[in-house]
This record gives sequence, C-alpha cells and structure tokens, in this order.
Amino acid sequence: MVAYDYAMNQCAYRVTLPENAVTKITLDQTAVTLPQKGYVQLNATVTPDDATDQNLVWSSSDSSVAEVKNGIVAAKAPGTATITVKSSVWPDVKAQCQITVTDEVGADVPMSEFLLNTSSVTMLAGTTYTNVRLYGYAPFYATDLNLEWTSSDESVVTVEPNGEGDELTQYAKLTALKPGTATVTAKAKNGTASYDLAVTVTEATGSGSFNIVGDTLVSYSGTESTVTIPDGVRVIGENAFKNNDYVLNVICPDSLEEIGYRAFYDCDNLQSVSLPETMKVINEGAFYYCKNLKTLGHTDDGVLPKGLTSMGVKAFYFCEALEGDLVIPEGVTSLSAGIFYNAYALTSITIPDTVTSMDANGDQFANCTAVTSVTLSKNLTELPKTAFFTCKSLKHLPDLSNVTSVGTSCFAGCAALEEMVIPESLTFIGANAFARSSLTEITVLGDPTGLDSAFYNSLNLTTFVAPKLTTIGKQMFQGCTALVNFIVPDNVTLIGERAFQGCTNLKTLTFPASYKAETLSFGLTPFVSCPAFEGYVIEDGASIVRTEDGTLLAGGGKVLVSLPRDFKGHLLHRA
Repeated sequence: MVAYDYAMNQCAYRVTLPENAVTKITLDQTAVTLPQKGYVQLNATVTPDDATDQNLVWSSSDSSVAEVKNGIVAAKAPGTATITVKSSVWPDVKAQCQITVTDEVGADVPMSEFLLNTSSVTMLAGTTYTNVRLYGYAPFYATDLNLEWTSSDESVVTVEPNGEGDELTQYAKLTALKPGTATVTAKAKNGTASYDLAVTVTEATGSGSFNIVGDTLVSYSGTESTVTIPDGVRVIGENAFKNNDYVLNVICPDSLEEIGYRAFYDCDNLQSVSLPETMKVINEGAFYYCKNLKTLGHTDDGVLPKGLTSMGVKAFYFCEALEGDLVIPEGVTSLSAGIFYNAYALTSITIPDTVTSMDANGDQFANCTAVTSVTLSKNLTELPKTAFFTCKSLKHLPDLSNVTSVGTSCFAGCAALEEMVIPESLTFIGANAFARSSLTEITVLGDPTGLDSAFYNSLNLTTFVAPKLTTIGKQMFQGCTALVNFIVPDNVTLIGERAFQGCTNLKTLTFPASYKAETLSFGLTPFVSCPAFEGYVIEDGASIVRTEDGTLLAGGGKVLVSLPRDFKGHLLHRA
C-alpha cells in the first residue's frame, strides 16, 4: 500500500491481511450413475463462504471413464471413477463424488458452437485443398460432431466430406473450378451452430525467374503453374520454392542430385515433381506440408528414384496425396524420423536389407492409413516408437523374426490386423506397442520385458496365449472389454499394476492345471474398474492353492500370494 500527504510525498507500507482459510468443501452429489455420453453438473459449496481464496481444482481418477471440467462430468466409457474437487490454496480440503458409467449408451449431445482450423483459403483453379477440419467445439462433452458442408457458388468451388469412419464429416475437401470467390459453410448436422470459410480462387499468370549460383538453384520467384528447372542445376537450395502456392508441377533436369532443407516447404498446390533416377539426397523437410503432392515421377515404380541414398527428417511430412507402393531404394541405410508421416495414399512399404536402422524418434510411417502390407529389412533389429502408428489398413504384421525391440505405440491403432503372433525373438515390447487392435486372439511366443499397456483398448480380445511369458505388464490389458475369463499363462509370476483396468466384462481369472509357476505376485489394484469381476478359478493340478478363508498360496502352498479382503492380522509382542 502506498500513502500520500498533501505535498504528494509518498511512503510504501506492506500490509499483511489475515487469511480466512477454506475449512470444508461439500458437493451436492456424492454418487452418480450415468450412461455413456451422459453428463452431470456437480455443484461445490465452500465453507466459510467468505474464505480468502475460493478457487477450486477438479480432477478425475480415470479420465477415460469420466472427464471433468469446472464441475461438469462427462461419461466416456463403462467403469468407475472418483471425481475430486480441492481448494487451490489448501489442497488437503477436498470433497469427492463416485461416478459409475454403465454399458448403456445415452443420447448424443450436439455442439452449441464450433471452430474450423482456418477462416480463409486461397486456391488455384484446378487444384484441391484438404486441410479443412473441425478444430474446436463446445460444450466439451458434445458427442455429435457431424457437420454438413455447402458452397455458396459451386461453379467456383465445391466441397465434400473428406474424413474417415466416425470422423467422415469432420474434414472437408475443396475443389477449385474457376477464378472467383465463394463461402463454404459448415453446419452442425443436428444443431444450429455454423462456421463460414471464405474461399478465393485465382489463376496462375505464367511468369517466373530463377536465382542460380554455380550449380545451385538458390531461389525461384513467380506464378507459373509448371516450372522447368534449367539443365546443369545439381542442387535445389534451402527454401528455394518455400510457400509458393502457384506451382503445380516441377520438371527437374537429369543433372539434379540434391534437394535442400525445406526447398518446397508448404507448397500447398504442388502436385508433381519429376525427379531423375540419379537423384541422391533429399534433405530435411524438403517436401514438408506438400499436401497435394501425388507423384515424384515414379508412382508405378517404387515412388522414389532408385539412386537415392539419403532422406532427411520429415522429408515427406504430411504429403497426404503421395501415391503408390513405396520401395525404399537400396542405397539408403537409415530411415530418419517422420519421413512419410501422414502419407495417407501410400498402399505398401518395402524396406530393403540395406537399411540397418531407424531413427529412435520414430513416426517414419505413422498414419499411413492406406498401407496394407509392410516388408522389413532383415537387418533391422529395433523398431522405434510410433513407426507404424495407426496404419489402420495393415492386414498382417511384418516379419518380426529378426527384431528384438518394438518401441512405444509402434503398431498401435493397426485395427485391420487379421492375426498377431509375436515371435520369440522379440525381447522388449514398449508401452502401447500393439494397442487398439481389433483382434480376438493374440499370441506371444517368447518372454519379452516392457509390456506396459501393450494391448490397451483391444476391444475384441477374448483369448491370450503366451506359453513362456513370466510378466503381465502394468495396464497391459486396460480397456479390453471383451475379456470375460482370462486364462493365466503357465509361467506368469507377476501380474502388474492395474493390469486389467477397465475390463468391464471380466468375471474370472483362471489358473489352468498346466500352471506351474513357483511364485506369483500382484501389482496394485490389478482389477480396478472391473465391476463384473467375481474372483479366481483354480483347476486341479495348478501350483496355486486357495485356502478356505480365500488366501492364495503359490508353489504348492509354500509361498503367500494374497490374503482375503477381510483378513485381520494379530499383533505379536516380543517378550
């Protein structure tokens, strides 16, 4: 506080006011049952009502079951979750509400408002644009995200849905037909919310100039739709064509050997670049965000020129239209991170034996959603994280017999896999490595380490076979809702923390007669959010023994595994 006298002299004082602490928080509901897609508003009351700071912090013990924002709870998936509200200053003061989400599915909640990722687009006549999508919406618990798209002038630009599956209408494809302007409108299919996108269509004027130093094309400026690079150019330099939205086609000379850093960065309308077979180096981000690039002149012959020896990080990042059966040239020995990330139109991938490593930062072929088959180099022993993430048309895992390690989420989201037999050679499986498959049966032949959330949300999984496995990892089967009776593999000695979390239909864990492990231990709450779980089935001959009071013993009754819930110990006093 600053005080002044009549002469405007001032003096500063520091005044400390006594805090009036929050002593209690109460909720208007302490237990709520909701269907999936349901929601409820929890109202918190702070005591005393004149507390110094009444700000609250909300959290959920399991956001995959129930999400909370500012007291509004949205039901996501069957299971249970605890909603906690705390004082932001005195966090020990809190209140809780138990949320139970049933198998019932409630009515969809429409969007009251939404945004697209852009409000204006400039295009060339004869081109398409696919980077239009739903970006944000309210309320956060809305479940009906379907949009309807219209154009105010279809002679200038047309619009059509361009997503996949449940997200079909959340994305749009614009096709520019002639110069002019139009408004593309997205409207909530089952609501009144809408959003306008201004579209301007222009036509290339047909002039341009090169800045060439020695054998390097330093830059190009112009509005030509087709650019022919002069003979003798060996290198296309860094950022040479960056952000040029006029160029549709580039014809390269046979002398070209190298394309520099981000040479064609964000050339939105670029459709084709003819690269000579003698091409050697494509540097980092060379074609980054060239979303309409369809061909490099080798669509029917491996996509890439055969003389290529090196491709930099994210060289073809977000080249969504690049078509064909990709064959990595034999001169390439390592695959950089994110090379073909979001290359939606590639249909297969062949990696030759000359390739011996993949960058640990991964994402090499993530979201290549049309790829149906992958052939791996026999000399690759480690697959990095997210290398084939969401290759959701992939029908069969590649031959992994030479692979020892699969990184985090490497094959997660490969929902079209028709079988999964993980070979004995694989000694490490990263978190979520094979998550979200649609398989009913998974077989693991060896005893790999890792395995945390390895098969997370594999919603159709009913059978798991692993004759040599000793560890069921943390959250390994989380969300595998089709599991009903899980048969414990014969050699398992550890069932990890929350191993079966959210397996809402799991009733029993069976120890078969062939189960012979000498020890067994459980991590914390392996069956959390398993409302149907009834207990264990122990077949005659299994090395697990259950006593009359429910105590589990391993090793033929010699090793304590677990005690019954109502067990009460006795305090012994030493004399």
